[in-house]
Amino acid sequence: MTRKSISALSGTGGITIFMILVVLCLAVFGVLAVVSAQADWRLTAKSAEIAEAYYAVDSRGVQVLAELAASNQAGTVDFAGALKPWLLPEDEVAVTVQGEDLRLQASLVMDAMRALAIDVVLKADGNCEILAWQVTDTFDEAELEQTLPVWGG
Repeated sequence: MTRKSISALSGTGGITIFMILVVLCLAVFGVLAVVSAQADWRLTAKSAEIAEAYYAVDSRGVQVLAELAASNQAGTVDFAGALKPWLLPEDEVAVTVQGEDLRLQASLVMDAMRALAIDVVLKADGNCEILAWQVTDTFDEAELEQTLPVWGG
């Protein structure tokens, strides 16, 4: 072989190897992009589910408070009957009388692991004082720690 033919063959092999590497990199990055997009989609769906559950339970909390205020203004003392349409069987509600004011303490179930904790005082003049309106965890941390085996080293 002459010197010209050897250099022509080595140039073609280098370009071929380079193109194979480029195609391989594009394939790997394509797969990574699809996997990342699927993970983002799952995270977005979970976030939307949690937001939907929060706003549903928040709406129920507002309805319970509004119904309690309306029953109080009407002079009704059967608060359980007035609040029943807005409560689930798992919800915990306590209405106590403090002088001329009413105090609503409730735990409205959001999902299996969270609940909306409400603590509101309805004043005699019609105003209300919100002491607590927050999402709380309902699972037991001690139980959670026992069910997850963690390697101790």
